[in-house]
Amino acid sequence: MPLEFAMTPFKTILSEAERRNGGKAGLAAVMPKVKSPAELAAVPDDRYLSAMSLRIFRAGLKHELVDAKWPAFEEVFHSFEPRRVSATSDEAMERLMDDKRLIRHWGKLKSVRANATAMIGIAEEHGSMGRYLANWPDGKVVALWDDLAKRFSQMGWQLGGLFPPHGRQGQLILTPYVAAG
Repeated sequence: MPLEFAMTPFKTILSEAERRNGGKAGLAAVMPKVKSPAELAAVPDDRYLSAMSLRIFRAGLKHELVDAKWPAFEEVFHSFEPRRVSATSDEAMERLMDDKRLIRHWGKLKSVRANATAMIGIAEEHGSMGRYLANWPDGKVVALWDDLAKRFSQMGWQLGGLFPPHGRQGQLILTPYVAAG
């Protein structure tokens, strides 16, 4: 027997969001600021790698815990400069598991180096990660998330919707019911 759900009209959802945030102006103030293609292209690749890695490490953990440890991640991953991170030896990666300043999750730690390598490939193909994002076709945000999930480690479609933070593609997050449909 299929599950049936009553669809709440968007007007109702919008009205409730405005009520909870003190009106239209209050809601607008808490919404993510959309970046233009030029602004996306201007962000250096190291900041995209840092933001991507932060999203990965936050998944399943308290954000405050990850945020408090993030300066140590910036240090050990060379400010997330993709070529330096990609060149990290296996031995150096293994030593990170002994660094108590970090979240010592082997799969997530390995994803940083793998994603640095993937980002270098995108930069070689498109000029930079920012240009790749800035030139992505309008209205194709789900295809962007799919491409991110295929190219990058630990970036399933759920995290793809959160990356890049406040990008021009919008912040549509699909519920499990919509994704299953």
